[in-house]
Amino acid sequence: MRKYSLCLMLIGILAFLLASCSQTSIYGTPAPIQKLKWGMNEEEVMNALKLSEKDIKKIDTGLAHNDLIHLNHSIKLYDRSAEVSFTFSYHILIGLTAHFKPEDVEYVEKAITKERGTGIYKYNGKNEKTDVTWQDDLLENNKTWKAAVEEIYKNLGFKISDDPMKDGISVGQKPITWCRLTMDSNSPL
Repeated sequence: MRKYSLCLMLIGILAFLLASCSQTSIYGTPAPIQKLKWGMNEEEVMNALKLSEKDIKKIDTGLAHNDLIHLNHSIKLYDRSAEVSFTFSYHILIGLTAHFKPEDVEYVEKAITKERGTGIYKYNGKNEKTDVTWQDDLLENNKTWKAAVEEIYKNLGFKISDDPMKDGISVGQKPITWCRLTMDSNSPL
């Protein structure tokens, strides 16, 4: 059976830019679940969605400072039912992954295209669509946001460098937010 997934991620620690969950996202595309905002912590996400510990499964990603919480039940995204997982970095919501039924993928693709415009398509060797990606502007093109993200990394003890060949984190070539709809049956997503 073909697996279809929607992978919405906020790159890096970008979500730290929100000082509290009462603020709205003033950058990129809002989280696709109306009650959520990029930058919420695990407790805020659970409260916003009225979840308890029995509604979730915490998954060890094996990556330092990254946590994954999978919902034990489906929720609606783009008016379609989806299995959803949330990705947290330093306990801050930075990503959401949703798996849709194959018959819902075309509808979801149209909904995202309406929201974000035409995406960038990738194809396999058989010239079949494998995924489509939508992304916002790069941090490098928004000096205020880039400086804010770099400051967050510095406050966490990381070195910053604009040269990827030097020691340190380079954030300039990262989009503010991005969204990928995977249509490849061989994709692990």
